[in-house]
Amino acid sequence: MNLLIDSGNTCIKTAGFTGRKMVFVKVFNHEDSRGLVKLLKSQAFNTIMVSDVGNTLNKPVFKGIKIQKLHSGIPLPVKLNYRPKSNLGQDRICNAAAASFLFPKNPVLIIDCGSCLKTDLVINSEFTGGSISPGLSMRYRSLHEFTAALPQLKPVKNFKHLGNSTESSITSGVQAGMVAEIEAKIKFVRQQSKSLKIILTGGDWHFFVNQLKSVIFVAPELTLIGLNEILLYNLSSSK
Repeated sequence: MNLLIDSGNTCIKTAGFTGRKMVFVKVFNHEDSRGLVKLLKSQAFNTIMVSDVGNTLNKPVFKGIKIQKLHSGIPLPVKLNYRPKSNLGQDRICNAAAASFLFPKNPVLIIDCGSCLKTDLVINSEFTGGSISPGLSMRYRSLHEFTAALPQLKPVKNFKHLGNSTESSITSGVQAGMVAEIEAKIKFVRQQSKSLKIILTGGDWHFFVNQLKSVIFVAPELTLIGLNEILLYNLSSSK
């Protein structure tokens, strides 16, 4: 079994894979590395590959353990149309690899609702471009921190598109605004790619899955799937 570790801005997600079969998924907080250390020592994994977006995993966690880190120079199953390539986030690279594997014959628009809202387009196993804007929690927090009177609110699954209070107005502005942004991006890309597939992922995907009109494929573990595809690609290339 191989172990994949995706250290993001919010948490550390791990998954055990046997080939392309996902055996387990475990999530850990950045503040408490004991669970991750226990997992690393629980068995002898064949290979451990790590994607560390913010370079937050400290070296003592992997003391005495051989790991392979994702980096801009590693062989990839997708082509990156990005300048410079080293600036493309590891999570976006993994998502592109996963999208290419899941829908190899279709253009794929990835909608990643995480700390940031990222939309990325993959066509013929090539990352062709995307966008980055503030994520759900970031938008709520910025309204509170950059104003004198607006309260700090949390996301909700159901909201009015026209608020009749400060709280409902903020919720409408943030969440309905994000829905409109996503739908506009889908509409723009679909005009150019009729056979488009859409993948929804990221920690906040559940706030949007019932709000979007477009037919979408939900893949909460997309980054881990892509990281596994990159690992398998490198293992096959080394034979």
